[in-house]
Amino acid sequence: GVDPNSANPGAGEIDIINGNNGRDTIVLGDGSNVFYSFSGNSDFADIQEFQTGRDTIELTGTLGDYFFNSDNTAIFLRANNDLIAEFTNGAFVESDLSFI
Repeated sequence: GVDPNSANPGAGEIDIINGNNGRDTIVLGDGSNVFYSFSGNSDFADIQEFQTGRDTIELTGTLGDYFFNSDNTAIFLRANNDLIAEFTNGAFVESDLSFI
């Protein structure tokens, strides 16, 4: 997982995050930092078993700070075109996203 106290949270990491059963909030930012936004496509969250309508993705900033691939299985930071997260065995819709 990400050390939120690191100078660059998630830098150089590829973390597998399992949604599993129940409601999950997957935190990809802490209000100050966007996690996994430092090493291009070499660091990202691999989110598995995400359930749209049940699980939530928490991001720093606003919707306009990000863009998505056409089938909503990847999230990119617009400022540097950096892959933040990819979804395995699931996809998301905009209402699954929350911003801090």
